[in-house]
Amino acid sequence: PLALAAALTLTLLLYTVPRVAAWFVISQGLPSLPDAARGLGLDYLRGEGWAAARTAAAVTLFLGLCRWRRPPRRLLEALAVLLVAFDLWHHGRGWVQMVPAGIYLAPPPLATVLPSARDRIFVQRSLRDDSPVLRREGDPRSLFTRSYVQNLKPYSGALWHLAYAFEVDFDMTRTGWARKADDILRREQDRPRRLYRYMGVWNVGTLLLQRTFREQVAALRDPTALPLRVVPNPYVLPRFRFVPRATFHRSHEAALAAARVGDWEVALHEHCLRPGRPAETRNYRGTSRLLEVADRGGRIEARYRARAEAFFVAAMTYDPAWRAFVDGKALTTYATAAGQLGVAVPAGEHRLVLRYREPLAGAGVALSLLALAGGAVALA
Repeated sequence: PLALAAALTLTLLLYTVPRVAAWFVISQGLPSLPDAARGLGLDYLRGEGWAAARTAAAVTLFLGLCRWRRPPRRLLEALAVLLVAFDLWHHGRGWVQMVPAGIYLAPPPLATVLPSARDRIFVQRSLRDDSPVLRREGDPRSLFTRSYVQNLKPYSGALWHLAYAFEVDFDMTRTGWARKADDILRREQDRPRRLYRYMGVWNVGTLLLQRTFREQVAALRDPTALPLRVVPNPYVLPRFRFVPRATFHRSHEAALAAARVGDWEVALHEHCLRPGRPAETRNYRGTSRLLEVADRGGRIEARYRARAEAFFVAAMTYDPAWRAFVDGKALTTYATAAGQLGVAVPAGEHRLVLRYREPLAGAGVALSLLALAGGAVALA
């Protein structure tokens, strides 16, 4: 019932306040759709709204029949299958075409030629002026699915432990610092050398670039031709590294300007943000070495050895929710000019622990439990 009420409310808003559609498309869709911003997709959204309302109503009736318990089980199973089939038909305008499981088990040629799986890859977005040319082999209904896997998009390379950077599908879930990092990438596109250096800061060791339309047509004559151009990045930096010098700036704008002036040679001189305090440059002259790194997503453990105080940088998106500990003692974390995480660690052989904890996780759990309790009371 709640889903039905939400679908009806949103659909009626599209009739009473049409500008809501334009706002929704602009905020949730791609910014390169001026037609949608002018509301030209209003009829489509209204149709999808009514379809969502119909689906929610059908599911509500189906759940009511399940609670009634008089209809036979086989009838309920048949109705459930029909509901799913109708939904798939509506969104796909046809049945979902399966592909052989083998394409998800054996890596495509593009994945096998990458020089190193330990570095990240960057898959270029599709060119606006050149539509992709696909080799029409096999079942045409699974052509696009097979093409996505062959081109390692979107994130299909994760099946073979390939790490991505600046993936287009990530744009809708970016945090504030991730948006800054992506904005820097766009700003550096007019200077190739600086662009490659910046991507190297993010541990991008290989760029998979789109071929021009003519190159794609020529590649159709060669069955062994790769769908994308594989370009190694000579400026790739390790994902976890120590830097000999770091300058702390009062604002991110100052840190970013200094890093750009230095052509992103942050492996020698990192620039960090430290608001509320005067700018300062520190030299970390002692030899530092990583002995072991274990990356478990929300928890990263790094065992290191340093002769003196050292500055450690992790090529991952900075967030205030990240906490750093050495032997149980909390350390201060800093945001770098590229939006990565930096921390000054003490001398000696220690184990650095980086742990992510969302500050609003407790409130989210409480709200979820409250919603479940309310739903249980309503059902009772």
